[in-house]
Amino acid sequence: MTDNSIALAPVIDRACVPAVTWTGTDRYHGEYCFNLGNGGLAEEAAMMAAWIRRQGHRTVGMIHELSPGGVEYASNFRYYAARAGLDVLIEAYTTQVPDDLEAVLRKVRDQRPDCLAYLGYGYPTILMGPMFERLAWDPPRIMTSAFQFCYAKPEWMAALEGWHGIDQMCEQNPRLKPMLDRFAARHGKRRDHTVTALSYDTARLIAEGLARAPLLTPRGVKEGLEKVRLLPAVNGGPRTHMSLGPYDHKAYKGDWLVIRRIEGGRTVFVGLHELG
Repeated sequence: MTDNSIALAPVIDRACVPAVTWTGTDRYHGEYCFNLGNGGLAEEAAMMAAWIRRQGHRTVGMIHELSPGGVEYASNFRYYAARAGLDVLIEAYTTQVPDDLEAVLRKVRDQRPDCLAYLGYGYPTILMGPMFERLAWDPPRIMTSAFQFCYAKPEWMAALEGWHGIDQMCEQNPRLKPMLDRFAARHGKRRDHTVTALSYDTARLIAEGLARAPLLTPRGVKEGLEKVRLLPAVNGGPRTHMSLGPYDHKAYKGDWLVIRRIEGGRTVFVGLHELG
């Protein structure tokens, strides 16, 4: 989404039609560009660095993807790691479809960092499980919102066993379970994961923008979206809400990102970001 949104932002503004995306990059912005993030590249980097520090780790091995999003993640993580007093012992790189990922992991392992941070869209992490075993290396590890790929397939959930990552689903949010229960009753199946909640929040945000529009034209809908305030969200922590304004087009506010880990073939809530 990040790569596409960077390219589309000027097109959207030229068309003068409001567009709500799930992208995480700071480079998607404009008069008609609105965002309900399925992650935030800067926010995730800050959360990852803070989590690493809170766990008592002081050194980190960093892998980032060679992509627009990977580079933006890495730039942010370097800053927040330094602010948290972490020593990045090594920066290693991978493509999104790597040729020799095991060699990359070996190079990071040989620096003996306290933990591993993965910054990117995440497909390579699905391949790492057998490599960790062959390398006899089981580091504490955390990844970006690419963590959420675990919900796509049971095999991917199993492949990511042991990882911590950035997610948005939080059982402490009193609005989440009732929405998921209504979804299951309506459709006859459960889809208890972030994208279900994110889709629901997106629909509510757009509906509220339409309701607040002074006129149902593209500009009127833009102005309607900019009037949305304190709309409760089902994603994120219990105080997460959606608010927009004329110069504020990022809708999620509050604890809209959380940390979870994969344990026994399912994700487990770890905590909200701790400020300070």
